[in-house]
Amino acid sequence: MAQAVFFVGVLVAVLALTLTQQLFIWAVSSLALVAIWFLGIKPRMGDKTTGGLSREAVLGAVGQVIEAPKGERRGKLRFSVPVLGTDEWPCLAQEGEAVEVGDRVQVMAILGNALVVRSVKGGET
Repeated sequence: MAQAVFFVGVLVAVLALTLTQQLFIWAVSSLALVAIWFLGIKPRMGDKTTGGLSREAVLGAVGQVIEAPKGERRGKLRFSVPVLGTDEWPCLAQEGEAVEVGDRVQVMAILGNALVVRSVKGGET
């Protein structure tokens, strides 16, 4: 690791270290930096979106209509947590469904790059 080499280089500039001491310090500092990475930094960098998951991961997701679809004109749907990399999606109402701005809707299908949705009634999900 470059940071461990830099650390050893700084110590060599300040102290007179033998090659064995330099290698030991490099090994210990490398292990410490790897442990810090895997135990402290990497767990906090987790991806909290569903980006990269299959399209089927979207089916059943519940969002809110922010622009109502009218006939063939697409509306816009917003999810509280990004789905497949974005929190806003174009949407179409399922045949026979009427959805308005502010309605909670559930994704029933994917049609091209638009989500086909139906209204969610009460506590139903």
